[in-house]
Amino acid sequence: AIDKVLTYSLGKANPAASFKCPDGAVSSKAFAVSNGACTKTEKETNAVKLAGPETATKEYQLTVGQLPNQAEQLCYKCTYTGVPTVENNTKTEERTCSVIVNVEAAASTTSTVTTTSSARSILMTSGLMNLLIAMFLTVGSFN
Repeated sequence: AIDKVLTYSLGKANPAASFKCPDGAVSSKAFAVSNGACTKTEKETNAVKLAGPETATKEYQLTVGQLPNQAEQLCYKCTYTGVPTVENNTKTEERTCSVIVNVEAAASTTSTVTTTSSARSILMTSGLMNLLIAMFLTVGSFN
């Protein structure tokens, strides 16, 4: 759809995704992403491979190539030409749909586990402190 942004997250758990660009032209090159939007700067990457469209479904396939050392954001553009403008339907313009792909880092699983266990330790410690404070206040109010 015109002027829409589709977002996919790819990695070990989700190695592929597909999208359609009916009557539009898809960029074969990836573009950089800045502030959640596609830029005009091409980005060289081996993280994602783009194939398609498939003849039967007319879907483009995004598949994980080589996971990067750091998480990456890529953008593929689906461009529509000759779209009537909103102000004057006798004039046409070029419109774009963006497909933003978040690619996980090769070693992201380890850091997630560490972060989760650290967060549990903090929550357990703060929970214990709250219990001790509550007991102190309760005992103190009876004296």
